[in-house]
Amino acid sequence: IGGGLLSAKFAEKTLGDVFEENMLFYGVKLSGPGVLLPGGEMDFNILYHSGAPKPYAKYSGWQTKGMIILLDALFIQQTSLGRNLLVYYGLGPLLHINKYEVYIKNALTDAKEFIDINDVRIGTAFAVGIGFRLKSLALKFEGKYNYDRAPYSGLGFAMQFEL
Repeated sequence: IGGGLLSAKFAEKTLGDVFEENMLFYGVKLSGPGVLLPGGEMDFNILYHSGAPKPYAKYSGWQTKGMIILLDALFIQQTSLGRNLLVYYGLGPLLHINKYEVYIKNALTDAKEFIDINDVRIGTAFAVGIGFRLKSLALKFEGKYNYDRAPYSGLGFAMQFEL
């Protein structure tokens, strides 16, 4: 179990277009056999970003608020390159949850109106990485590719402790 960071070139398909933006996600990473299901190696990631993508503020003309949560469960295949070094790749389902608070201008009355945008999407996550073990500490660096409504990729880092 440990903490994780993902710096992603996040893509959001909305307003008739696909918008990309660099975003930082942080959260928890669980790794090992039997993390969620009995059997082989898995990585389970819970990642959070505070804020709404910038296109919402750009098109509304007002400040937006929100959050994004990414949950994935990767089935891992790994190869040891020594006693304390391994390379791995994983593939699995992705659950993308977002909640945005957006204000828009009513074209008829010029009044500021609130819109609550909630969305849940199911997609696929893929990762390839390298892990180092230092006694009971593991450091992982990985490239990540997610696809739900639009594809996006990023670089991740995790620091995990053996329980």
